[in-house]
Amino acid sequence: MLHPKNNRINFGHALRPIEGYELDYAIGTSYSLDLEAIMFLPVSLFFGEDLNIEKTCSNELLTALTEVPQKVQLFCQRGKISAPWFYHNILEFWGDNIEQVQMDEYSQSFHPKIWLIRYVSINKKEKPRYRFICTSRNLSKSSDWDIAIVLEGIVEKMIVEDNRPLQDFIKFLDSKAKKKIKKDLIAEILSINFELQPGQDRVQFFPIGNGRLHPLIMPDFKASEILVISPFLHIESIKALAAKTKSLTVLSSAYELDKLPMSIEETVDELYQFNPLLEEDVAMAEENDTIKDLADSQIDEDEKEEFSKGNNMHAKLYVSRFGKQISWYIGSANCTNPAMSDRNIEFLTAISGSEKSLASPKKLLEQLTESDQKSQGIFVHYEKRIQANNSEAEQLEKDLRQTIFDISKLHINASAKENEQYLYRYQLHIPQAKIVKPNSWKVYVQPLSGMKAAMQEIKTTDKLQELFFEDYEMHRLTPYFLFTIKEGSAVLKTLVLKLDIDFPEGRMKKIFSSLVGDWEKLMKYLSFLLGKEQVERLIDLTEDGGNGKSTYTIKSWQEQFPLYEKLLVAASRDVQSLLRAIKVVEMLADETDAKGNLLIEDNFKKMIQTFKEIIPNDN
Repeated sequence: MLHPKNNRINFGHALRPIEGYELDYAIGTSYSLDLEAIMFLPVSLFFGEDLNIEKTCSNELLTALTEVPQKVQLFCQRGKISAPWFYHNILEFWGDNIEQVQMDEYSQSFHPKIWLIRYVSINKKEKPRYRFICTSRNLSKSSDWDIAIVLEGIVEKMIVEDNRPLQDFIKFLDSKAKKKIKKDLIAEILSINFELQPGQDRVQFFPIGNGRLHPLIMPDFKASEILVISPFLHIESIKALAAKTKSLTVLSSAYELDKLPMSIEETVDELYQFNPLLEEDVAMAEENDTIKDLADSQIDEDEKEEFSKGNNMHAKLYVSRFGKQISWYIGSANCTNPAMSDRNIEFLTAISGSEKSLASPKKLLEQLTESDQKSQGIFVHYEKRIQANNSEAEQLEKDLRQTIFDISKLHINASAKENEQYLYRYQLHIPQAKIVKPNSWKVYVQPLSGMKAAMQEIKTTDKLQELFFEDYEMHRLTPYFLFTIKEGSAVLKTLVLKLDIDFPEGRMKKIFSSLVGDWEKLMKYLSFLLGKEQVERLIDLTEDGGNGKSTYTIKSWQEQFPLYEKLLVAASRDVQSLLRAIKVVEMLADETDAKGNLLIEDNFKKMIQTFKEIIPNDN
């Protein structure tokens, strides 16, 4: 149980559609957002494939991305979108579906990590089903030791009062969103009957923040035993839990345990550290606003890859016993002051039941510390030797948090206007830039699609600043801007903000046509949509999105691709695939390739229109 190698949850599998159902709508939350990870996220949501980061864009991914604007919505903390190693314009399909939540103070975090996914039956005859995932994992490439709970439920007629806090939290997200969440989904939450395992009798949802406290420090909470797993600790929070129980066991990293006062052993019964043979440098953990960012230009590619595959401890779990009742609390909340109070926005999910269905604190500790002939346990006993004091690093961390927060709150008026050469010029108006930072630090900005080009400095001033970025093709326009904090030539931190920009009409068509590239690729892609045959991957992500190369010779579609037969089969057996193909043809009807030729021949458009007319109205 909870073994970092033998019991790993495949995140792609956790997001895959339920058999016989297809994705209708999904909401996900994360503290930080990795743009490389979310490039490939739709493949898991729509096709159930593993969440793998690759150098090529599969045809499934391109298909799924076109569905994202209508079906997926992500929430993260503003200022916590990490910079990718490369930019590709497939990111633009996320559009308005990434919501950035701005906190009031730099010391606060929007920190929940949940998914609520609605599925509808393919045959349209069954009731909607839901999957709820509550995890300690951010939307990133990390393979850290995390924990998640996955629940499935069906919509019934009865009202489930235990679901009301979940509904309240989704309503809170809706209040922060520019693109509103589907009202039907919000209303349906109270009618979801989540399925539990034998011996489990209750599931409860605990949003934290906005006046709601951590459930284990609520006045009515009682426990004879508590086991805590948390990668970050504060002594005040540990004492608050110790006051609720006769026996408290804490499992964390040596790095965090070293920071606790020497008197900790008087408060806690037992202390255990994550096995140092399993972990990387915990000081590098993403969650605590790291001292040295992984985007640092001084780290080479091999080191970046190694860190992305690290096995740091990142799970948050609270296990309690009261009488014969065992409860597991899983989610985002660390055993720290911001998470235990209502300062952060957090989320925990609790499953309660008998010891036959859930391990007690004592039993779980035995499993986590059990050793065999080959190795020690996942956790090993910790003996308090020192109280670590790293005030310099903590001050640097605090300064970075403040500077990032001030950058995220900048009022930037951005626009993109076409010039006489049909290229676009970004213009950024910054009325005032009040950024608290050391004098030796400088802040720079550039469009993410131009991250290889020159960046411009944002100066700390009360005066209006105007910054310009020239000569961007329409398919290279992006709302994502890269901000870099530097000290001299050293990069201290990079982050991405999504700015509000009114883009020209037809931009998404240009992006899609730049991805497809030419007539030959388009015909191969339509063959994939209609027949699901595995043609070669059409998009190389290392090409940076639309390089304009085209080496094919135009042939009629009848000569080159036997699509007519596929269209006939799809019309009779797979109308949804036919509709997807029609949607692509209509989107690209007037688009041209790099040579100025129309992507789609007129006679092909006419034939597609004929197939469209024979589709039944209910589709």
